Amino acid sequence: MSDFLVYLIIGVAVSLTMFLLKRSTGKETHKNEEGFIELRMPKLYAVAGIVGFGIGLIFLMAMVMVDDMSLGESIGITAVMLGIFWGAGIPCFLWYKNHRVTFDETTVEVKSVFGKVKKVNWQEIEHVQFHAFSGLIKLTDVYNTKVGVHQHLKGLYSFAEMLEKETDWNAAELKLPIQKRPVTSKA
Repeated sequence: MSDFLVYLIIGVAVSLTMFLLKRSTGKETHKNEEGFIELRMPKLYAVAGIVGFGIGLIFLMAMVMVDDMSLGESIGITAVMLGIFWGAGIPCFLWYKNHRVTFDETTVEVKSVFGKVKKVNWQEIEHVQFHAFSGLIKLTDVYNTKVGVHQHLKGLYSFAEMLEKETDWNAAELKLPIQKRPVTSKA
């Protein structure tokens, strides 16, 4: 019975997280003073990153204090646990901190997870594809400039609308996991 409860809690937590992330894609967006719309990652990514890093750090400190294991066992277990918690936490935090998409009716500027900025013009986009495994909408222009737009950006609905308006692709054909209509919110 306890295994069932653990799996139930995990299932509910994952389902709720995915629901909230998809819902945030429909949030209403507004143009800034320069006339651009800027999309950012939800704060849930920052929280997940900090929690993952913190759990990894706590585990690392706990393993240093354990005396009843061999050095090889200790290093092996620590490496696996840090790989899990830091391997998930650090990228989540970097997505939150760095990834931004800024666009208007003519250009799309994407800042990647690593902070690298690239620009493409809507009219020069030759290929659009959604990669479900990575969660990225890949845009490629006539100069072979490639940018990736994350599926969990708050307000992604407005990006999908502009994509449909300015290119030959649409959200339904690309199977973008976005909220169907904007969700009104103050944030």
